[in-house]
Amino acid sequence: MRPLLLALLIAAPVPLTLAQEKTLINEDDTWNLYTRLDLKYSDLGADSGLIGGVQVGGLLNNRLGIGVAAYGLLEDLNTAPAGYKNIEAFDLIYGGAMTEYRLLTDRVFHLSIGLFAGIGRLKLDRPGSGGQDEIRFDVVEPQANVLLHITPTIDLGVGIGYRWLGLRRDLPGDDNDPFDSVVTTFFLRFTEF
Repeated sequence: MRPLLLALLIAAPVPLTLAQEKTLINEDDTWNLYTRLDLKYSDLGADSGLIGGVQVGGLLNNRLGIGVAAYGLLEDLNTAPAGYKNIEAFDLIYGGAMTEYRLLTDRVFHLSIGLFAGIGRLKLDRPGSGGQDEIRFDVVEPQANVLLHITPTIDLGVGIGYRWLGLRRDLPGDDNDPFDSVVTTFFLRFTEF
């Protein structure tokens, strides 16, 4: 009886070790690095302008992207919110975290949905006094994209989203959401496999 009991005690953990654990990320999952170059076009106040940016991050199983991004205004704008002079290039910069989920990645054309959330600053010149105000803000930008596989490691994409920019203090005048806008994005993504 004792040898049978001893054998049962030794063999009892075997089924537990053979069972595979269910986890979000498994050993056979693959992580790849990616770099994405963005060119955004949107309304900024009463004018429209180009914003350039870069994203870097990791891509899990060629589907889930997690990374960081930074953006800056690329050109001078002809108008500014009431009470301020024109906005010059790089007077608007912001950065933060980016997440994206890609669908139908085995097709030449595929889709993705993403979300950017971050913080930034806006510098505005005051007329007459020559002074400058620096306004901090929070930004959230969801986006939907269509991508084209050019090569296994290069994608060309176009996206549409909406930028909500929460200024941390009010601007002069009635319009305190002058930078909330629809955003069109053109981008190239380079993935390291």
